[in-house]
Amino acid sequence: MNTRNLGLAAVVVALALALTAWLAYRAGQHSDPVSATDAKTEREVLYWFDPMMPDKHFDKPGKSPFMDMQLVPRYADEVMAAGVKVAADSVQSLGLRSQVIEPSQLAARITASATVTWNLREEARLDTAVDAQVKRLWVKAPFDSITAGAPLAALEAPSWASAIAEYLALRGADSAEAKALAGDARRRLLRLGLSEVDIRAAERSGQHAAQVIVHAPISGVLTELPVREGQWLRPGELIARINPLDSVWLEAALPQAQATQLVAGAKVAIAIDALGGDMRHGEIEQVLPQIDPRSRTQTVRIVLANADGALVPGQFARVTVQLPPGKPALWVPDEALILTGAQARLALDEGEGRYRMAVVSTGRRAQGHTEIRSGLKAGQRVVLSGQFLLDSEASLTQSQTPAAAEADAHSEHPDEPAAGTQP
Repeated sequence: MNTRNLGLAAVVVALALALTAWLAYRAGQHSDPVSATDAKTEREVLYWFDPMMPDKHFDKPGKSPFMDMQLVPRYADEVMAAGVKVAADSVQSLGLRSQVIEPSQLAARITASATVTWNLREEARLDTAVDAQVKRLWVKAPFDSITAGAPLAALEAPSWASAIAEYLALRGADSAEAKALAGDARRRLLRLGLSEVDIRAAERSGQHAAQVIVHAPISGVLTELPVREGQWLRPGELIARINPLDSVWLEAALPQAQATQLVAGAKVAIAIDALGGDMRHGEIEQVLPQIDPRSRTQTVRIVLANADGALVPGQFARVTVQLPPGKPALWVPDEALILTGAQARLALDEGEGRYRMAVVSTGRRAQGHTEIRSGLKAGQRVVLSGQFLLDSEASLTQSQTPAAAEADAHSEHPDEPAAGTQP
């Protein structure tokens, strides 16, 4: 009985297998030839990606895990050896803008911030040439204003008294020899630190008192006053420092590439922030021959008239220098450049959705533009926005070219997945 049941079961299984094979054969005979042709002509998909994160690749279509959108296929016929191809309906969504670059003359204009400082060439420094004591001060606080000829300090020195007495005695003598010696005595008074005002005052009074009044030689601001009444001074010790305000300096720190374009005597326009943008005019006195090692900038010194005394050291200003336009060159907006530590690149629009990255060498910079010296030809179209996405996509898609795939197949680790690929 068991043997009979086993034989019956074997017959049933054989019939089922035969029926399945016959049905599969019939289905193949009635398949749609048009569909088979379409399968052969279907575009090859390299991978799927999220347009918002193009560096992440996926092996299958579906919804992006990063954004609420479907993944987009990257077809093999869109990959270019030196760039990428973008579908026409994606150019606007990616914000790609381009511009034809032609040779032009760009009138260079340099604008920089500057700081008002003292004009040190007009500074007056008062020192004592002998041992003296400060008996009186007429100006007692730093940064007080003082006019030329005004009394500053009364100093008492025994050596001055003897020198003045000698000069007055020789000056009052009748002999020619004494008068000749009087000239030498007067010059000795100047070497001892007395001014012409002090000597004339002694000549008028005829007195040889040991106390001498020191007068301000120029008008300005008393920027330094380290002495006090009753203090004894040694030879060479500072009495006061006076800085005038009728002219000041503006010192602007410029990048060294821009500073080298400036020359002494160039006219500049200055807007003073503290005076509500009041415009003044001056000229470059000197481009200082020194580079700041920290900021890599070079200081430009400008002389500015200040007859009204409105400018004081420490104020900020904006300096604008207009340079000659120079020879025609290829100027591209700064926003189009991709700058790295090793090179500069541009994205070139070659039409019909094709884009290519080009390595360029740069030159001058002015008014938001950069001169391109090599790597770009006149009439080429440069991408102004969206070039960073193209640059990233070009570097990624180049790794998917047949040459790159063949290189991967012959690498030492053929089983490792490509960088950035996700399952």
